[in-house]
This record gives sequence, structure tokens and C-alpha cells, in this order.
Amino acid sequence: MDSNELKQLVYNRISADAAIKAAIGDEFYFTINPKDTPVYPYIVYKFIAGELERDSLTKYESHIVSFVIYDNSGSTKRISEIAGLLDSVFDECEAELSGVSFTVLSVDRITPLTIIAKSDLDNWMLDVDYEIQIQIGV
Repeated sequence: MDSNELKQLVYNRISADAAIKAAIGDEFYFTINPKDTPVYPYIVYKFIAGELERDSLTKYESHIVSFVIYDNSGSTKRISEIAGLLDSVFDECEAELSGVSFTVLSVDRITPLTIIAKSDLDNWMLDVDYEIQIQIGV
């Protein structure tokens, strides 16, 4: 499976949503925020795990994608709202993610939306992870 294909599908799914775009603008990045002075709020996503499972007929891969939302406002209200928007767009969106070389079987959130922490820069940070299970060659 081409990992760039899955990466691009995730990016397209999130960046095309009008509500998320209204909340974060174009501040959606893969792996790191490239700006020296970040514009808040923003989201960084990355793949943190993957696993190949096989049975006699099929190949399945399971990928974990992590979205980390950052915000510098005075309360956790805005970061919670953005997490809710992200979850409404991404959780169980398998029909919208299937690629050319694979079929997405499921997309499920595996972390709660409520564990908000302060980052090293004294900003709010929320990590939301999803498991994406795909079938190769369908």
C-alpha cells in the first residue's frame, strides 16, 4: 500500500470540511507545523503505528493516525469545539476514505476527546487518535 495515498486522503477529508476550515483556516499540517511563529489554533497529524494482519484470503492493515490540536486561548472551550468538529468529520468516515489501492473497512476514534493538557509552550494541546483498518488490493 502507498502510505502517501492514505496520508493524502486523510488530509483531503479534514481540509475540505467547511466547519473545520472556519475554525483553523489553513493551519493543518502533516508531522510538524513549519512556521516559526504558529497561528493558533492549528492541527498537526501523523501516523504513529501500523500493523499487518493476514488470514488465508486477505491482507488487512491497521494504521493509527494522531491529530494533535493546539490552541493558545484562555480556556479549553475552543480546543474542545475543534475536537468535536474533527470527530464529527473523521470518526466512522470509511466510505469517504477508500483509495485506489485499498478499501477502508473502518475508522474509529480510540482516545477520548476530554484529555486536554498544557504543552511545553504553555498552550492547550489535545491528542485525538483514530484507528484506520484497510484491506489491500480491493
